[in-house]
Amino acid sequence: MNKFTNADIRKIAVAQLAKNLGCTAEDLETPENKTVVCKPAGNEGYNFFEMVCYRNATVISADECLKNFAEAFIEGETAFRCFEKVDVLTREFHKHNKIIDVGTDYYLPDMTKIKPQKADFDIVTLHGRDVETLYEDKRFGHALDYVAESETKHDVLAVAGYINNSIIGVAGASNNYETMWAVGIDVLPEHRNKGAAAVLTSVITDEVLKKGIVPYWYCGWSNIASRNTAINSGYKSAWVTIGVED
Repeated sequence: MNKFTNADIRKIAVAQLAKNLGCTAEDLETPENKTVVCKPAGNEGYNFFEMVCYRNATVISADECLKNFAEAFIEGETAFRCFEKVDVLTREFHKHNKIIDVGTDYYLPDMTKIKPQKADFDIVTLHGRDVETLYEDKRFGHALDYVAESETKHDVLAVAGYINNSIIGVAGASNNYETMWAVGIDVLPEHRNKGAAAVLTSVITDEVLKKGIVPYWYCGWSNIASRNTAINSGYKSAWVTIGVED
């Protein structure tokens, strides 16, 4: 396993998060809330509205038309309390024909808790184009993006579990960012709650770390099963987001 420390992982994650929001790493590491005006519509990295709570600060990346609202919304407010004022956000977004998108919880590996887990089933690791051999089976949408290597962002790694040559689950990784890969897991219903998810997640995490890449996990706030799998696999909550959609 690559000898990442938690400090290494946090530094890489904060750098990527700051890039996504158009702010600085210092904006996320300091306790003061901040609003940043995002790039113009149509440009990569454009966010009509995205609010992130990381550690002790909330940062909002917003369109110019929301700048005054966003600054007033977070001024003097405790960071996590900003996420409780859903009614205020809803009223503002309706003015722009937008609604709140699903809140998302992001997790990073805790290197003090990441450890190999014993498997009572066979495991096959697939790299690069070999991952596409799993694409005929569409039951693993939380683990695989089903996007081939010909695309910029695609599935780059997968770990499949088998019992008697029958697949029971898949953990996958996609290269969402150069330094960070998103990981996910899907276990067939009849094999859930038996530890397979934690085992496969542990293996995919180790494989990603070996490549010098930081794995990360994300799920909707209400997806308790996914959150528990992340925690049971040695991940810890790192930041939360709220965005908008048309």
